Amino acid sequence: MLRNVLEDYLSSIIERDLDYPLSALLQAMGFYDIHFTHGGVEFGKDFIAKRVEDGNEYQYAIQSKKGDINQELWRNKIRGQLEEAIVIDLSHPQFNTALPRKAILVTTGRLIGNAHLASQEFKAKLEAEKKVAALDFWEKEQLAQLSEEFGFTGFHITAKGLAGFGQFYMTYSKAIEGTLSDREIEEFSRLWIDEALDYRRRIFRASLEAEIIAIKLLETGRYYEAISVYLALSRLVMAATYETAEPFVTEILKEIVNDKILPLCKTFLEQFQSEWQEAEQDLIRLCVPRAAFPMLQYLVWCARVTEIGGLYFFLTPDESEREKTIAFLLDFIGHEKGTAHIPGDRYAVSVVWPTLALLKGGKRDEALDFIKKGVVWLCDRLEQGWGLARYDADEKEETRILLGVPFDFIKGQKQRGSYLATVLADLAAFMEIAEFYGVVYNDIEACEVGYSYWQFPDTKAIFTIETEEVISYPNITHQESMNTFEDYEYSEHIKHEPDSFQITRKAGLNTLILLSVFLKDRYFPKMWRAILSDSAPVDNLGQSHLHALV
Repeated sequence: MLRNVLEDYLSSIIERDLDYPLSALLQAMGFYDIHFTHGGVEFGKDFIAKRVEDGNEYQYAIQSKKGDINQELWRNKIRGQLEEAIVIDLSHPQFNTALPRKAILVTTGRLIGNAHLASQEFKAKLEAEKKVAALDFWEKEQLAQLSEEFGFTGFHITAKGLAGFGQFYMTYSKAIEGTLSDREIEEFSRLWIDEALDYRRRIFRASLEAEIIAIKLLETGRYYEAISVYLALSRLVMAATYETAEPFVTEILKEIVNDKILPLCKTFLEQFQSEWQEAEQDLIRLCVPRAAFPMLQYLVWCARVTEIGGLYFFLTPDESEREKTIAFLLDFIGHEKGTAHIPGDRYAVSVVWPTLALLKGGKRDEALDFIKKGVVWLCDRLEQGWGLARYDADEKEETRILLGVPFDFIKGQKQRGSYLATVLADLAAFMEIAEFYGVVYNDIEACEVGYSYWQFPDTKAIFTIETEEVISYPNITHQESMNTFEDYEYSEHIKHEPDSFQITRKAGLNTLILLSVFLKDRYFPKMWRAILSDSAPVDNLGQSHLHALV
């Protein structure tokens, strides 16, 4: 069955989708000094790498192709590229021309027809002329075999491993059915973080499983869940940077973000915007035919859209894309009353990143308005209902807390602890308008709600949810007034929050946003200024905006 799953995956991907799983496979097989060289000056080499075999070090040139290779394709394109890869010395600076050379042609299909005979003749000729020590061909079957050997088999020989293997099949099945949730993705991906395994094989196993699951999710149009899969994979790779300084690891992370997460966020937003426009900018019309509880689905999608909008804004380096994203967020927030009206505390961070995106995009009034919407929503839920479900509540509990008040047969009690309250208070403090912060504080205090928060240290605990290193604040003390955000005197939790994290020095500030959006229980308030610092300054927010908001 596993071989069938792997071959189905190899048959369904496009050429460049193979890049980072192949890079991870090479690493797991003992290759090193791996560099992705595909592009205008690749000279036939998609990858270069080195490996020691029988005491000798070899320089490898690797070409990857999608699908079957027939005689015409071999003769007109592949043969020339392979010869170029083998004979021409020009490539990456790390390509060592003094070493004996080997080459591999990797294809997700097969060499078919006369291409198989022609390739063997070409191989014999080059090896006889000593232009290459060896030329190998990895076709679909061998790729599947290597993937089993280096990506799966070694992980599933224990009882724990077999249970994980079973969980992979369950997750894969739900992805095919289109029923896999982002919560289940996070829970499944915890299996990838197993420090008993070598980090190279760990990354390869996770890369394979992520690709296999994501492709099935995309086939059913579940872009949000596919983004979650790649966020899970990025979490694993970030954790591996704490074990090794090997550049391969950070390169894999860059590929995941730039080639997977960023394009999927763009597609998610474009497709949603198209459907939303067709529905005359009325999201509830999209939710009614698709959900048993359309109002809850409506709130979930309001949170998802603003969350992905904020994530995409911070990930994209394209200023025109940022401007388009801000314009869309303003349009969406302006038309949909459910924005900032989260269905439970699990969605609280969906308020953070769009707010900061608006602020970074120069929309300060609108950022203040967005915070205010969240405050009014939280207070209404506490005054008129049972509040909001806790972070760890499932969908049923969220529905019960949100919609159960009018019904006598549904039992419940007011949720006094609120993660959203802490999010909103931190955002209000960050705006550095004392009167605005005071209004937010008074509104939340009037509802007698407790501020909850989880604080993560600057250790590998930053990558996990269930860790003993986390400090839980069930009821944080807040001050009724503040001076500046950076003096951190307005609340107890932020005084002790780390003001730097190793992962940002290893892989950039956006890693914190990736973790926040994926894990949804952290948002790193002391790092906000640094995250915004590469754009227009956010100092001097100004009191002139206050009259319309307070």
